[in-house]
Amino acid sequence: GVAKRAKTEDDSQSAPEPVQTLAVSPEGPFTGMVKSYNASTGYGFIECAAIRSLYAQDVFLHKSQVTDGVDVGTNVTFQVRLNKNGQPQADSVVLELDKVT
Repeated sequence: GVAKRAKTEDDSQSAPEPVQTLAVSPEGPFTGMVKSYNASTGYGFIECAAIRSLYAQDVFLHKSQVTDGVDVGTNVTFQVRLNKNGQPQADSVVLELDKVT
Protein backbone atom coordinates (compact mmCIF):
# COMPACT_ATOMS: atom_id res chain seq x y z
CA GLY A 1 0.00 0.00 0.00
CA VAL A 2 1.03 3.54 -0.68
CA ALA A 3 0.80 5.87 2.32
CA LYS A 4 -1.14 8.96 1.32
CA ARG A 5 -0.22 12.29 2.81
CA ALA A 6 -3.41 13.65 4.32
CA LYS A 7 -1.94 16.87 5.69
CA THR A 8 -1.50 19.19 2.76
CA GLU A 9 -3.15 22.29 4.17
CA ASP A 10 -1.15 22.17 7.42
CA ASP A 11 2.00 23.05 5.49
CA SER A 12 0.79 26.65 5.32
CA GLN A 13 0.69 26.90 9.13
CA SER A 14 4.33 27.97 9.29
CA ALA A 15 3.40 31.46 8.05
CA PRO A 16 2.75 34.04 10.80
CA GLU A 17 -0.90 34.53 11.61
CA PRO A 18 -2.44 37.83 10.51
CA VAL A 19 -1.63 39.95 13.53
CA GLN A 20 -5.08 41.60 13.48
CA THR A 21 -6.72 38.29 14.44
CA LEU A 22 -4.78 38.01 17.70
CA ALA A 23 -5.78 39.47 21.05
CA VAL A 24 -4.11 42.72 22.12
CA SER A 25 -2.28 42.68 25.43
CA PRO A 26 -4.13 45.03 27.83
CA GLU A 27 -0.91 46.37 29.35
CA GLY A 28 0.22 48.28 26.25
CA PRO A 29 1.38 50.35 24.59
CA PHE A 30 4.97 49.35 25.22
CA THR A 31 8.23 51.05 24.32
CA GLY A 32 11.30 49.20 23.17
CA MET A 33 14.29 49.19 20.84
CA VAL A 34 14.52 47.29 17.57
CA LYS A 35 17.15 44.65 18.40
CA SER A 36 17.29 42.99 14.99
CA TYR A 37 15.56 43.17 11.63
CA ASN A 38 16.30 41.39 8.38
CA ALA A 39 14.54 42.83 5.35
CA SER A 40 15.16 39.70 3.26
CA THR A 41 13.48 37.37 5.76
CA GLY A 42 10.90 40.02 6.67
CA TYR A 43 11.15 39.83 10.44
CA GLY A 44 13.14 40.80 13.49
CA PHE A 45 12.77 41.41 17.21
CA ILE A 46 12.13 44.32 19.56
CA GLU A 47 13.87 44.37 22.93
CA CYS A 48 11.52 45.49 25.70
CA ALA A 49 12.15 45.01 29.44
CA ALA A 50 8.43 44.97 30.28
CA ILE A 51 7.71 42.22 27.74
CA ARG A 52 10.79 40.25 28.82
CA SER A 53 9.53 40.31 32.41
CA LEU A 54 6.07 39.12 31.30
CA TYR A 55 7.00 36.56 28.63
CA ALA A 56 10.77 35.95 29.09
CA GLN A 57 11.46 36.75 25.43
CA ASP A 58 11.77 39.56 22.91
CA VAL A 59 8.87 40.79 20.79
CA PHE A 60 8.52 39.36 17.27
CA LEU A 61 8.51 42.11 14.63
CA HIS A 62 6.92 41.22 11.27
CA LYS A 63 7.62 43.21 8.10
CA SER A 64 3.94 44.20 7.91
CA GLN A 65 4.50 46.31 11.04
CA VAL A 66 7.72 47.96 9.89
CA THR A 67 7.25 51.59 8.79
CA ASP A 68 9.67 54.16 7.37
CA GLY A 69 12.50 54.88 9.77
CA VAL A 70 12.06 51.72 11.85
CA ASP A 71 15.44 50.00 11.86
CA VAL A 72 17.89 48.26 14.18
CA GLY A 73 18.69 50.58 17.10
CA THR A 74 15.59 52.76 16.78
CA ASN A 75 13.15 53.21 19.65
CA VAL A 76 9.54 52.30 18.94
CA THR A 77 6.19 52.28 20.69
CA PHE A 78 3.96 49.28 20.00
CA GLN A 79 1.03 47.17 21.09
CA VAL A 80 1.48 43.46 21.71
CA ARG A 81 -0.63 40.60 20.45
CA LEU A 82 0.05 37.01 21.46
CA ASN A 83 0.28 34.38 18.74
CA LYS A 84 -1.25 30.90 19.08
CA ASN A 85 1.83 29.80 21.03
CA GLY A 86 1.47 32.66 23.51
CA GLN A 87 4.47 34.50 22.08
CA PRO A 88 4.42 38.32 21.88
CA GLN A 89 4.19 39.94 18.45
CA ALA A 90 4.43 43.67 17.79
CA ASP A 91 1.44 45.52 16.36
CA SER A 92 0.82 49.21 15.64
CA VAL A 93 4.56 49.91 15.69
CA VAL A 94 5.35 53.64 15.77
CA LEU A 95 8.81 55.17 15.52
CA GLU A 96 9.70 57.26 18.58
CA LEU A 97 10.88 60.49 16.99
CA ASP A 98 11.12 62.52 20.18
CA LYS A 99 13.60 60.22 21.91
CA VAL A 100 16.78 61.25 20.17
CA THR A 101 19.83 60.74 22.36
